[in-house]
Amino acid sequence: RSSDLAHESVLTASFPETLLYSGVRPALDKPIVCQSNENGSVVECELGNPMKRGTEVTFYLIISTSAITLETTDLAVRLQLSTISEQPDLDPIVAVAWVVIELPLYVSGVANPNRLYF
Repeated sequence: RSSDLAHESVLTASFPETLLYSGVRPALDKPIVCQSNENGSVVECELGNPMKRGTEVTFYLIISTSAITLETTDLAVRLQLSTISEQPDLDPIVAVAWVVIELPLYVSGVANPNRLYF
């Protein structure tokens, strides 16, 4: 049945200003094609054409985090599935990642004089 197929299935990811799309890595041997806008804030990935009901596609979006600051506490990415087939329940979701920045601190030196008092 044609209702069991989703034609031109696409995932669109919209990133905040602190993240930029850098690339894609498929989880398996199936190639994934992604195209981003000029500044990398939005990327569209082709999932399959046609895509059978119940199909799962796994891949990894590689993002640049160079704009994250010490004040960044969370990152929200909007994910939207779309197809030209009739799919009334494809509402967007927002994936949120909490950010913890840890900086290693090393202190070294020589005490002068040899004795230190605290």
